[in-house]
Amino acid sequence: MKPHITVVQSNQTGRNPTESLLPEWRPAIFVTGAASGIGRACAELFARRGWFVGLYDIDSEGVAAVAAILGEGNAVSGALDVNDPEAWKQALMDFWAHSGQRLDVLLNNAGILAAGQFEAVPLTRHQAMLDVNVSGMITGCHSAFRYLRGTPCSHVINGLRHRNLRPARTCNLLGEQVHRARIHRRTRPRMGKVRHSRERYLAELRKDRNG
Repeated sequence: MKPHITVVQSNQTGRNPTESLLPEWRPAIFVTGAASGIGRACAELFARRGWFVGLYDIDSEGVAAVAAILGEGNAVSGALDVNDPEAWKQALMDFWAHSGQRLDVLLNNAGILAAGQFEAVPLTRHQAMLDVNVSGMITGCHSAFRYLRGTPCSHVINGLRHRNLRPARTCNLLGEQVHRARIHRRTRPRMGKVRHSRERYLAELRKDRNG
């Protein structure tokens, strides 16, 4: 899938379209899933704090609208299917050209969700979630690695999609183990007090019997 790139820039004449719009010191963030929701909110937050923002989403019109709101010289946007390595390549090249040749933060936010009983969700939907939420994230990290390495102190933020899937009773063993582990972590700091109280109780009981 060839991405369609929309660049928000000033109307100054004589500027090379691939020339950086930013001073070298201005940090830059590349956000996937930026057309709406958490991705858009993060993009807007970073823009307000002076960052140059790359907005990418499978919804190219959505990110173009957000880029227009952020203002001239503050953003670049384009279509991106996170499962397509070639789309990543083109989007990162364009972002790099307009960000002052830096990628301080890669925010892998793109993701899809499903709700309901595990067995009621179609297998194709499970596979789609893995493709976008896991494979898409790995593809992005791999594609952006050389740009991240070329930017001092760069970071990657991988968004986590929590699926609201309720397992069937026959498939609940893992959930029970996780629940027990959480209970253990919560109660572990109190075990010393519990043990001390039990020992004191037994000591008093033996004293009563002997008396």
